[in-house]
Amino acid sequence: MPPESLPRELREAVDDILHACRAAFGSHLKCVILTGSALKGDFVRNYSDLDLHAFVDPETLVSDRAPQIDYALRFQEAIGSLDPRSVGVSQFQIYFVRSDRPAAGWTPSVPGSYEVVYGEIPPALTSWKDFDFRTHVRSALAKVGEDKRLLIERIIDKPNKALPSFVRLAGTYVKNHAYSAALLASEDPEWTFSLPRDQLAKYLNGVDRSLAAIGQFFAVITDWAEIERNPKAARGAFRKAIEALAAIEAWAQSQT
Repeated sequence: MPPESLPRELREAVDDILHACRAAFGSHLKCVILTGSALKGDFVRNYSDLDLHAFVDPETLVSDRAPQIDYALRFQEAIGSLDPRSVGVSQFQIYFVRSDRPAAGWTPSVPGSYEVVYGEIPPALTSWKDFDFRTHVRSALAKVGEDKRLLIERIIDKPNKALPSFVRLAGTYVKNHAYSAALLASEDPEWTFSLPRDQLAKYLNGVDRSLAAIGQFFAVITDWAEIERNPKAARGAFRKAIEALAAIEAWAQSQT
């Protein structure tokens, strides 16, 4: 069941998504976990996603993270009438991954960073201690500069009405790379991935003052209604995201 700590509309959305998962995958559905900002309490209305990971039998997949077409379309049909914005969600982010072992190239969820909302914990969630987090995050942080350049290249010719979606995209990069930086600094996956966004920013500010740019971006996007309404505010938020990525890039390079 969806956790009671969620607002009612988010609990109902999680419940609808669980029904869709069961309708599409039936007995092949082994477990569903809730993760991300809705669970950690730093959800920003209309900015944040609703993040769930569904663990399924591998025979329903064509790769570790891609369902066979019949299952994919059944799930889309079951969820297609749901409107994320009606419950204050930017989008539903649902990943289907194999249940028998960790998916290749996938950072495993660790205890404290998720809550089971359906089924029982599968083998894919129990072998996280064998994962080389340090090597993985170093590889991810090596791509910060590339991500920053790509974002700038993509926004340059977009109309004002598209700006909020690019701020959201940039925010995804900032958040993911911020967690990678925190893990590199702390070397503690369980503690790091349990941190809400504000605590993550506070920790990184303590690691290096240059990383204060991360918290500055997080603070700006809390007024998401203004960013959606005002192109100038959206451009300012995008600039803050690029500044945060630049700070992470410089710090990561200093750690090599």
